[in-house]
Amino acid sequence: KRFIMVNTIVLLLFLLVSSDLISQEKIQKNDYRDSKWGMKKDKVLSSEKNKPLVAGPLVAGPLNQYFLVMYTGEVAGLKANYGYGFLDDVLVEGAYTLVEKHINMNKYINDYNKLKEILTRKYGSPKKSKLYWYNDLYKNSPQRYGRAVSMGHLGFQSDWETDRTLISLTLLGDNLDLSTILTYTSKLHKKLIDKADKKSEEQGL
Repeated sequence: KRFIMVNTIVLLLFLLVSSDLISQEKIQKNDYRDSKWGMKKDKVLSSEKNKPLVAGPLVAGPLNQYFLVMYTGEVAGLKANYGYGFLDDVLVEGAYTLVEKHINMNKYINDYNKLKEILTRKYGSPKKSKLYWYNDLYKNSPQRYGRAVSMGHLGFQSDWETDRTLISLTLLGDNLDLSTILTYTSKLHKKLIDKADKKSEEQGL
């Protein structure tokens, strides 16, 4: 009887652990927002309640094979436009672009650091995190780093990688405009993405 009881307890523990793993898998199954890479466009867009700002194929640039759908919303409490990128009617990329406006340009760096901190908490330390100086004019003046970004003198980038996704956070600027962009790219569809990019580059040649 004791043997049967012990085996019953072991079985129950196994079922509990299995159930917990299954629930964790459900929690972690989404790659971008409420969607997984490879999902059909109609299914992905059915999760969105608002009307899109833009929906259609990209007609210029290196990604003109993509069908893009963009919305307005927020990420981490920051105002943002976000979108989905589809190839062959399946989801392969997603992105957020912050639309917060600040008079103090260093606050754009604060927004970047806020996202970086949250992403690090979720995915661990970045695989790469760098400042890129294209002009050293303000390099020794941290209080003017925001202005340096706005003039194209300085850029920030941090990258993460999971089993399924490449994640990149960038802060760049030019002509006194600053852009913070967070992109998610499917590793499962690398060949499809590379093929589309090459096709775009060859167009018109």
